Amino acid sequence: MIVSNGDDDGKSVSGDNSEAVSPGRPQVFGPPEPSILDAGALHGVSDRRYLPADYAELSPEETLRSRSAEAAEAVGARNLLAQSPYLHPDAPTIGEVQRQMPKPEQMKNLVRYKGPTSKDIVLKQATTNAELQKAVEKGDAELVAAIMRYGLAKRCVNVNAPLWPKREHLLHLASRRGFRDVCVLLLEARAELNAEEITDGKHPLHEACSCGHLDVCELLLDRKAHLEEANFTGLRPLHWASFAGHRDVCDLLLDRRAKLDTASGDTREPLHHAAANGHADVVRLLCRRGAKPDVEAGGTGSGGLRPLHFACMGGHVLAAAALLDAGALGSLLDFGPDGPLRRQGSSEVEGLVRRTEQLRFRLDEAEELADIGQEPDAAQAAFAEIVAGFNELGLVSCAESARADAIRYGFQLVTPQ
Repeated sequence: MIVSNGDDDGKSVSGDNSEAVSPGRPQVFGPPEPSILDAGALHGVSDRRYLPADYAELSPEETLRSRSAEAAEAVGARNLLAQSPYLHPDAPTIGEVQRQMPKPEQMKNLVRYKGPTSKDIVLKQATTNAELQKAVEKGDAELVAAIMRYGLAKRCVNVNAPLWPKREHLLHLASRRGFRDVCVLLLEARAELNAEEITDGKHPLHEACSCGHLDVCELLLDRKAHLEEANFTGLRPLHWASFAGHRDVCDLLLDRRAKLDTASGDTREPLHHAAANGHADVVRLLCRRGAKPDVEAGGTGSGGLRPLHFACMGGHVLAAAALLDAGALGSLLDFGPDGPLRRQGSSEVEGLVRRTEQLRFRLDEAEELADIGQEPDAAQAAFAEIVAGFNELGLVSCAESARADAIRYGFQLVTPQ
């Protein structure tokens, strides 16, 4: 299907691009979906680099310099795409893409635009962006590269066009779905790395962290994405990864020096989010990397809830055990009639906290017996029982600490086989 508007008059850009479509190639193009583009936002869809009327406010000298610099940038992006490994010999050529592209007139009922650019140019760019969005959603890096090469040659593509309904960019889509190859192509085409969508203010890095795409997160961070940028509710990349339970992504962010003690809009730190959603492995990682297990939401001394409270409220036994193993203090008063955990009374998490506090109390008694020096056999037996109790609850760090105390007092405990 040949586009017959603009400067090309339905002709391909060169002789070698006018060959017929390969008969074995599936027809991946089609009429645009009704919700492909934000029809009310097409003033931002048309790329300012390709709007000559926008330079009317500049002096002739400034216009010449601006056009020269931006033309060089477009040529550089086109050369990068031409060298892309996704454009192998069987990839669609510019002529093939142009023939299969839907007619821009099909977008006339969807596009509403008022501005200096002609309607034909806007419709042509809207059609190209719509097909590019479909290719990005499929994760087809070869097709994405081919469409962007066509769009750069015809000057009718904008990788930073806002998409309906949240005005997010194509890089948001590729990051959310974990298409690293597509992200590379978009970044080579000058996609905006730290763009915000209007609903939550999420960046592409937020999308990758919340969905657990480690390779995409690493790519965006290598390209200098903002590590500590928050969305409209104060959630940063580490908050998103902790909330969703992606341990490897949390580890990567901490390696890149993400802050552990930053609070989101609801005053919760990453450890609170991980505990509230029952992600025990993330809780262990954060505590091992320096997070305080008893930090209160809203800051120390604020009287806010601690991570153990959030874990118990959700009935997350493993997360509560991880916090207790990291040294979090549990109180049975919290399960009383006036405590924040009164609804969890007689539950499994209440039994875990009760048993842990009993073992800690017995450990203090065993240390007192060892300090006095009386009844060494009773003290050794108490240490052995305490270590066995911690191991039974899965509190490995507590068991190792109790074993180290016993050895310090000269008691040799038999390691269970």
